[in-house]
Amino acid sequence: MSLAGFFDWLSGEVKYAFFIAFLIGLAFFAFKRAWLAVGGFLIGMTVIAMFIVAPENMITLGEWLAARLNIGG
Repeated sequence: MSLAGFFDWLSGEVKYAFFIAFLIGLAFFAFKRAWLAVGGFLIGMTVIAMFIVAPENMITLGEWLAARLNIGG
């Protein structure tokens, strides 16, 4: 018995929940006219979305950072 189907379904649901939370948060800060908060919220959510939508970016980012910091040799 494999849980791959469950994890595929769950990842799709998390994407939908994230985008709904993104829209609600953006509307909240925009309604309050807190423009610096809107900018910070957009930047933060963009970074989080990058890992939710395409998790393989974590590996790429780690390899890039290790190469820049000369970790491991």
